[in-house]
Amino acid sequence: MRMLPLDFPELCRDHLETCELRREALEDWLLTLPLAHPLASQEKLAQLLSEFNELHFPPPRRLEWLNKIASTATRVCQDLDATNHLAKEGEAAQDLDSLLAQGYKRTLHDLLGQREHLPSQILGPSLLQALYKATTHISALIRRSCQFSVPAPEPAWRELYLLYRMACQSRLQKRKIQPQAPSNCEEAYYQALLLGMVQAEVLRSDEVELIYSWLAQWSELLEITAPTSEQALFQVLASQNFCPRRSQKLSKINQEQDFGINTQPLALEVQRLLEAATSPLSNRLLQHLLSQISNHSDRNAPRIEASGSVSLVLGLRSVHYHLSGRKAFEQLAAGGNLSIKKQTNPFLDTTPLDDPWAAAHDATENLSSGQVQLVDIDTSELSTSIDDELNKRFPVYHLQQVNTSATGYCLAWEGEAPRNLATGELVALKESSRDLWQPAVIRWVRQAPGGYQLGVEVLPSRMQPCALKPVIKVGDPVDYMPGFLIPELKILDTPASVITPLLPFKEGQKVDITGQQGKQRTRLVRLLSTPGEFNQFQLESPGPDSSLQAH
Repeated sequence: MRMLPLDFPELCRDHLETCELRREALEDWLLTLPLAHPLASQEKLAQLLSEFNELHFPPPRRLEWLNKIASTATRVCQDLDATNHLAKEGEAAQDLDSLLAQGYKRTLHDLLGQREHLPSQILGPSLLQALYKATTHISALIRRSCQFSVPAPEPAWRELYLLYRMACQSRLQKRKIQPQAPSNCEEAYYQALLLGMVQAEVLRSDEVELIYSWLAQWSELLEITAPTSEQALFQVLASQNFCPRRSQKLSKINQEQDFGINTQPLALEVQRLLEAATSPLSNRLLQHLLSQISNHSDRNAPRIEASGSVSLVLGLRSVHYHLSGRKAFEQLAAGGNLSIKKQTNPFLDTTPLDDPWAAAHDATENLSSGQVQLVDIDTSELSTSIDDELNKRFPVYHLQQVNTSATGYCLAWEGEAPRNLATGELVALKESSRDLWQPAVIRWVRQAPGGYQLGVEVLPSRMQPCALKPVIKVGDPVDYMPGFLIPELKILDTPASVITPLLPFKEGQKVDITGQQGKQRTRLVRLLSTPGEFNQFQLESPGPDSSLQAH
């Protein structure tokens, strides 16, 4: 009979197909995994865990075996996560964490079932490990769901609540299990709650990963209150499946299960970091966190005076180059097997330049046809000249911060400005060299002593550089042009969209889009905005196997 309302498979095996039931055999089997190929390793580990979770096994030994498997499985998950969450790798990591969580939940269930027969010196530490490990692996599922911008697995929040309640009832919630945060079950649970409160699904995957560790350190600043308390800025309610939500008026509460959370002490700490300007988190990210955990009346956070330099690139093609990892569009297009011609479109934000990649291509063609004589070429000088040319073509400017807010920056541009420093221009910026580029749009420009001031509004962080062209059935074909795919955010019910040059794109057109997820033909359904120098179109709803989803 099942004692706990947790998700794990029934026991139906007496042996494993994968390896023998000896600890040495398991250790030898783990050593044979092709860890250089994370997907292949994941497939083998998933098979082992699927069998192991159905195996009749004493709970203390099950815990010992799980810990050995989890050590390797966690490394594989980290390698899969490092692929920037391509669909296949991300789903593989989710599956592995789900199987690990099931294993620890089964262990917990079996330990409680045999608590009368196990000595206390074994039962207590084993319960603590099983509770902590199950909590952290379910939390990993929620973290990765934020990075995918999809809802968390159905039972995740409810199971986290039940595990935390069990830890409290056993007086194990604050028992330290490791030195770094989250160091105990309470910190692990609060870390997940905080992730659910800060609207992490709108952040970039790397930003979610960055703040996740900080949330564990900040968990001790949360204050648990009654759900109807004036200090409760958030509520965790049984009626909402224990998913943290902004506080609302309640007609009735569950006295035993519902609780509120006061995040004001944490908001004060984030505010202190903003004013001190000593945090490795960017001002924009701190502003985002502050806007999410403050009082309703404070959510439109005032602009905060700031100092320090911001790196900025200007114009659609320049933003495309830097967001692509400093790859010229022509090089990127060639890698996608696209037809490349000389760019003659007068509506794109670039001046005609000799293309070093095209020159290299022409030289290769001549060499293969025997039209040139072999000579010694210093390829390092060629590479340097290409880099220099691209740096001139797509320069990085350094501006001073005037103030910041949760949605953007006010920046000072000293001296003369290029002609395309204008309202509606696409830009990208970052506060330090270790940051990734953040896309944005110029909302206003005004003259100031010694130069100009400009206000920029940040755009969705998950913009993906792509190449696109309209599908034309009559007349000359159009070349591929640079653009940006903004994947669907399922959890916010936001459809996929695309940023394009002003011409020749229009509503109703079919377009070919090639990006990091491959090539797809879709349709520009509706013009969402036209800030001035580019357009943003809603894309036709993708099918279940489409690449136009956030990962």
